[in-house]
Amino acid sequence: MSADIGKSVRTRLSKRSAVTNICGDSIFAGVRDQGSKLPALVVQVTGNTPEQDLSGTNRIYPSIVTILAYALDRDKANELALQVRDDALPPDLYGRVEGMEWQEVTLQSGPVEIEQEPEDGGDQWIRITSQEFVIWNAAV
Repeated sequence: MSADIGKSVRTRLSKRSAVTNICGDSIFAGVRDQGSKLPALVVQVTGNTPEQDLSGTNRIYPSIVTILAYALDRDKANELALQVRDDALPPDLYGRVEGMEWQEVTLQSGPVEIEQEPEDGGDQWIRITSQEFVIWNAAV
């Protein structure tokens, strides 16, 4: 189920022009490819626990999804994170979303800014803005 929600989130992000106008098709599962172009997004499914709804007939899952926005400067990482939060995964998003039934999206923590040291002996620091969402979902 975690692979399904990860794919659903990545597909949703890739179809939102507010996101792709900033990062293009640089949207990764789990980790960012080293040396990939920036800005970029990484989608990590860090938790997924099944629970029954009140009728006891359907399985719903509160999936914890961390989205990392990578850029060469702080403002670009924060702008990309803002578009994820406000355009791609707003709190009022529910219904059928990219092959899954989403019931609720909640920003659980973040945005949190992180700095990553330069890669391969370079001098360019990478800025990351992290956000953690809880997405209540069920497979369709």
